[in-house]
Amino acid sequence: MKNVELLKRREDVHAGCFRLLRSDVFKASYDARGIVYEWIDAYAEVPRIICDYSDYALERSHFYPYFGVLPRRNYGDQRALSDLYYFHEQGHSIIAGYQVNQPFSLWVNRLTQEEARTSVLSELAIYFHLPDLRKEVFQDKEIWADRFLSDAVKVHAGKEDRLPSGLSAASSNWDVFNQDPELFTLFVMEMRASLMQSSAPETLDEQERLIHGYAANNFKWADIWRPIRDRVEKQMLILKQASAIDRGLAIEAHHQWILQHQAGGMCPFEPQARAFYDVMEAFKAKNDLAFMDKT
Repeated sequence: MKNVELLKRREDVHAGCFRLLRSDVFKASYDARGIVYEWIDAYAEVPRIICDYSDYALERSHFYPYFGVLPRRNYGDQRALSDLYYFHEQGHSIIAGYQVNQPFSLWVNRLTQEEARTSVLSELAIYFHLPDLRKEVFQDKEIWADRFLSDAVKVHAGKEDRLPSGLSAASSNWDVFNQDPELFTLFVMEMRASLMQSSAPETLDEQERLIHGYAANNFKWADIWRPIRDRVEKQMLILKQASAIDRGLAIEAHHQWILQHQAGGMCPFEPQARAFYDVMEAFKAKNDLAFMDKT
């Protein structure tokens, strides 16, 4: 972690995050006070830290948002992909519901739900929020969102009895999303959970198997962080509480706490970063995901 920038005031967080935006589609949404503006405004609830990687290969899979940091990442001419990365990482911070002394089982369940919501919003629902985005990213491959965008798979199929009266005539995913985006998100989260928990992964297609594989990764990450999770969760609660009094002092103190856990190494919590790096390298090799090294 290097080249650290502390974003103290709410307007500093807005300005710092807007500077990171590179695509017209994300900038237009921000300017129109659409989903991108709302997302950044939620992210600005507390002061934030932006940084560069010291060791890209090691740190790209490190869960920086868990302890309140957003690393810059360069995607070359893939401007919208760059913006999508920031949207996803910010989502982890926005959605996190830190708690201290939470039993491990409940902690894992909470993280699973938070990761699911972040992923659904940033990897699927975002294409409904920003219809022009799909043609800007992953142009050379199919993604899981495509089957929902085309209505090849309908989120409400088999769930008609759970649709409110105003959606009883819904015929497409777009109908459900436009009228009740939270219900749309819930239905997709349930479908995603079913894939992750599948007892017959051999019956899944390529995109579904990839989602299934993340279930094991998520648990391995939780096991790596289990011994020190309360240290992080307590500090993030302190950051939120202190920010209500003085945002500048709060983020300066948080930065010093992070530096204590870097201790001259490449990044904060380096043992955890190296342990999860090994997990992700094995996952990429097993699933032929070398392309991920370029993202």
